Amino acid sequence: MSLDRGPFFELKSDELYFDQGAAVAAVLHLDKKNQTNTFGESSESWEAFAAGRSEGYGLAALVDRFDEELSAIDEIARKVSA
Repeated sequence: MSLDRGPFFELKSDELYFDQGAAVAAVLHLDKKNQTNTFGESSESWEAFAAGRSEGYGLAALVDRFDEELSAIDEIARKVSA
């Protein structure tokens, strides 16, 4: 399934915006966890979208930030359930 037809079709439009970085990081996280390559089909669209935007749109930075956020959520969940 190409993400260009799903949640990332907005990547081709400058008029539509949501937090694409967080969504891309989530898909990449799930690809790694599930050993899939769902995002791979949309990588060219992402690179075109990210070009000329702030430095925070690099894939490695997005995934690192997402992983840090998930770790924080996991820590809160552990403390709440203890």
